[in-house]
Amino acid sequence: MHSGHIVDFIIFLSAVIVFIPIFQYLKINPLLAFIGAGLVIGPYDLKLVKTLETAEVIGEIGLIFLLFTIGLEISFKRLKTMRKYLLGVGSLQVCLTTIALSFVCYMLTKNAVMSVVIGYGLAMSSTAVALRMVQDRGELSTTYGRATVGTLLFQDLAVIPLMVLIPKLASNNDSLWLEILLSLLKAGVAIVLIWIVGSLVIKPIFKIVANTKIVEAFSALVLLIVIGMAMLTGHIELSLELGAFIAGMLLAETEYVHQIEADINPYSGLLLGIFFLYVGMTIKIPYVIDNFGIILLFTLLLMVIKGVILYLIGKRFKINNSGSFMLAAAMSQSSEFGFLVFLIAQKNGIIEVSIQDKLQAIISMSMAFTPIVFAVTRRILQSKDESDKAPSKVLMTETSSEYKEHILVVGYGRSGQFISRILKSKGVNVCAIDSDINKISEAHKDDINILYGNATRPKILRAGGAMDAKCIIVAIADSASTNRVLATLKFYFSDIPVYVLATDNAISPVYIASGALNVVPKLEEGCLELVSKILRINGIRETEISEMVFNLRSNNYCLSSSKE
Repeated sequence: MHSGHIVDFIIFLSAVIVFIPIFQYLKINPLLAFIGAGLVIGPYDLKLVKTLETAEVIGEIGLIFLLFTIGLEISFKRLKTMRKYLLGVGSLQVCLTTIALSFVCYMLTKNAVMSVVIGYGLAMSSTAVALRMVQDRGELSTTYGRATVGTLLFQDLAVIPLMVLIPKLASNNDSLWLEILLSLLKAGVAIVLIWIVGSLVIKPIFKIVANTKIVEAFSALVLLIVIGMAMLTGHIELSLELGAFIAGMLLAETEYVHQIEADINPYSGLLLGIFFLYVGMTIKIPYVIDNFGIILLFTLLLMVIKGVILYLIGKRFKINNSGSFMLAAAMSQSSEFGFLVFLIAQKNGIIEVSIQDKLQAIISMSMAFTPIVFAVTRRILQSKDESDKAPSKVLMTETSSEYKEHILVVGYGRSGQFISRILKSKGVNVCAIDSDINKISEAHKDDINILYGNATRPKILRAGGAMDAKCIIVAIADSASTNRVLATLKFYFSDIPVYVLATDNAISPVYIASGALNVVPKLEEGCLELVSKILRINGIRETEISEMVFNLRSNNYCLSSSKE
């Protein structure tokens, strides 16, 4: 890499470090922090970065990982659970909003192709903004919260065909629609073939690598699949992002999905952030200032049109009045996908540079206004109807889990298996976590819910429902691993009772200090059980045996050295 690129990258990271805490303190969405940082350091303000080349390359990688992480969220199980809102609210919202916005654009430009692209691009809502607001309010389980998630999932799927079609829409030949149909057919056949081959190949390869228990090999395989799949779709004249999206959906069907999310999330988030930083750098501040009035007008018009359509759709799907208003307020902005769509459209000559500048400013402004609109709407409504609450099985959020009011068992070795089987036999809901792929197969045979992953990662624990568990049992043979898990639990889930099965009673005080509510030593308890049986055989009374067991447990399994 050229030294200039390294300097630019250092400036990017420094801007992130400075702006993120400021925006977090002001309770402003972090995505706007990246855009704001780009505005300041870009070529139209402080000019710390004079070229967009480095940010553009990193931003494109970030978009690839964005589509990959979205693909990870869209497993068939999740699509089935959210089908009412995904196919109902989502499809209706995209269609009606695209028609309305395209009509407005056509009245202004008289250019049908450009109007459809703009209308379609602006119809999408920001997953990062909308989901974050609803999640922060703890309202993902409400009817409007589930409708928000379902609509966002549909929009994530709907943007893929547009990215395939834009290059074809740029051509003005007589066989345009034939080319479009052929492109869609080609994309459909390619996706099916990639899916079939990927399903047959990926899972066995992951099982081999997971068995090595080498974290670096696992992460390298994930990167290889994402980038390789992106290059494959790019080679057959489809978008790189489409390949990454397919890779995500393929891996979403495997038991490795939670560990993959935990491994990839910090880096994909940073890379995506640099894409937004790149977007901020491309916004021409003098142009925005000169056209501020018209940009503000179009931003408000966009939010009103989307808000009205979303409110009416909410009512159509029997979401109560306050829920429909909240749905409209949460999703009235435009999406981060708009930046990508309009960038591709501009490069293909569908949209002029000046129009793209306006659209970028409109998208950014709508994102900035949404938290204000959401807060004001919520304050006006004051309190949501309690009847709006409903359990949600699968949510598109980092902290979501389908496990509630259960026992979480960390470690599915012999002890973890024994504990899980007994609990399940008594009708207790159990979820286990283990990083050994062979243990995953054993749990499936036992019909025990289990997740593959490293329990020192908070994301893995959240996926196992740690925040909603009645208690957590740590049954790991390795004391060092147990300590790392306890440290994570103490930091992120300190309110949940934790019990530890220890191999060595001497280390029990360390576990207690690390946050364990109770430590049960496996060796001593096994010896107690054996001694109790021997004493019964030798005629010792049951009350005397029970008293001995109680005293030993009370004295931390130490025998008194005093003689009577």
